[in-house]
Amino acid sequence: MKHERGYTLIETLITLSLLSILTLLPLLGFQNIRERHEANYIAWQLKQDYMIAQHAAMSRGEMVSLRTSSNSYHIRLLNGSSYMHRSYATSDMSIWPRTLTGNFVSFNKNGNPRYSGTVLLRTHNREFLYVIHLGKGRIRYSEI
Repeated sequence: MKHERGYTLIETLITLSLLSILTLLPLLGFQNIRERHEANYIAWQLKQDYMIAQHAAMSRGEMVSLRTSSNSYHIRLLNGSSYMHRSYATSDMSIWPRTLTGNFVSFNKNGNPRYSGTVLLRTHNREFLYVIHLGKGRIRYSEI
């Protein structure tokens, strides 16, 4: 009598378990990749907002400042009215002046910053350092 050979239930379960583990491995690293890209986008967005404040100062011909608080930041005009408001993108986001005095960066009517210095952005356990230059009013940032 001839018996047909097939797979046992245990062999099938082991094969399916290995296949499911192998398909889930790339998804485990996806969270870190998403957080890294989100942190990069937040850092880029803050630089763009500094540039918006700088361009608003030049186009309006008055001093404009970007002021931070505990959960948001505002671009404010000289008379104190709000030009733009942006809430922090994540709950762990924080912006701290490193060598600037106060919690704001001001731009004169010609677009030059009133004071030079550095600002620190923390988000997703990463830190970005913004350098505000006098003269041409350039702002650059890099991860530290």
